[in-house]
Amino acid sequence: MPRFITGSLSRRRMMRAAALLAAPAAAVALLSGCSAGQISQTDTMVAPVDGVEVNSQHRLASLRDVQIKYNKPEGYAKGETAPLQVFIANNQPAKPLVLSSVKAVSKKTGASLGTVVLTGGAADIETLPSSSPSSASSAPVSPSTSPSGRASASQRPSASAAASSSASPAASPSSTAPSAAPSAASASLTIPGNGFARLDPEHGAYLAITDITESLAPGSSVVVTFTFEGEDPVEIVVPFETPLSPAARVTPSGGSEH
Repeated sequence: MPRFITGSLSRRRMMRAAALLAAPAAAVALLSGCSAGQISQTDTMVAPVDGVEVNSQHRLASLRDVQIKYNKPEGYAKGETAPLQVFIANNQPAKPLVLSSVKAVSKKTGASLGTVVLTGGAADIETLPSSSPSSASSAPVSPSTSPSGRASASQRPSASAAASSSASPAASPSSTAPSAAPSAASASLTIPGNGFARLDPEHGAYLAITDITESLAPGSSVVVTFTFEGEDPVEIVVPFETPLSPAARVTPSGGSEH
């Protein structure tokens, strides 16, 4: 057989083998490109909620649905109190999470926006079932925690009040007066291990920015810093809540709406 025919056949075989090897590689590259596109697409998607969701630096605490409560289209005027809404979860199974302070500053100027307090009575605190019964039985029970799992908004004052009442059974009713202090209490709270707190005006105690230094309305946002014991401060840009329904239309007096 002539040499040029033999060379052409071997060359054709090599080209066919290269094509067969290149096809799987192209398919893998194509599939990886598609999957990369899916990852980047889902990675940029956000949950359809108004509030902010964030975890603390060491993931001891998770904050969900953090926002300024909506009141009316005009919002809150300077000097008024702006309530907040937040869901705080303690990710530690056997150790309490202590919220020591909350501060709010203006997003525009960085100056203090007012004093953040815990108000509204008893906080809605619940504990999830523990996976090990021994850990649940060994967990300390706060004197201020009721059987339903709801704890006082300020646990330490309530514990001292309980101690004083047990020490003097015949104490007068006026000795229980300090229980009204949560209306102006500092923003401190203790959440038991594997528990969570729902701080919302519609569910008991809540956080509120008192005597705000600037007006807040829908579209506004403030910078709020949550400080937990044993954890880095959590700074959040908190938005104004969006109402579930549009505001009522105002018609001129004497006119009719078409």
